[in-house]
Amino acid sequence: MGCSVHRDSPLTKACCEQRGKVGRFIGNDSETVSDGFKETAADQSTYDTQVRTTFLDDLLGGRLGDGPRLLDSAAALNLPQRGTFVAVALETLQAGHQSLFDLEENLRQRDVNSAWRSDSEQHIGIVSLSRRFTVEMLCEQMSLVATGRVGVSRIYSALPKTPDAVREAGVACRSAGYQSRAVVRYDKDPV
Repeated sequence: MGCSVHRDSPLTKACCEQRGKVGRFIGNDSETVSDGFKETAADQSTYDTQVRTTFLDDLLGGRLGDGPRLLDSAAALNLPQRGTFVAVALETLQAGHQSLFDLEENLRQRDVNSAWRSDSEQHIGIVSLSRRFTVEMLCEQMSLVATGRVGVSRIYSALPKTPDAVREAGVACRSAGYQSRAVVRYDKDPV
């Protein structure tokens, strides 16, 4: 019922006034709910990033063992507990370079799961390989985005072996010529 019916009726005037107040209240309230949702989503995203970073640091450092924490870590990092993996050490020569973002996005588009940690000198990653995406394909992708040396570990089959693979990737990375963009595989190239 619109406000034009029986305009002069006191009841109609009161209803129209209340309708306007309710509309303003709902408008203000929906903004508050929307702002609260956005804030909660941002908080959850921050929390998820912190949890993921903690699990990745523990995995790279060998602090997870074979128990339930490893299962939680694998789930949080979107990696299988067992599979075909390599560790990657990707040297960064330019601060803030997009190489890691480009690589992660390219891998994601190919349905390849990976987890990465960055510092001022390098990116360290774990990449889950498959028949559709081999270590050779990964090396090709890295050669396209690398700004510095790249080292790739031997293939391994279980996440608890990650710390050894990270060490191998680091050795392979350092064995490439200085200021090179070479991709060196620990198991294929002289290190």
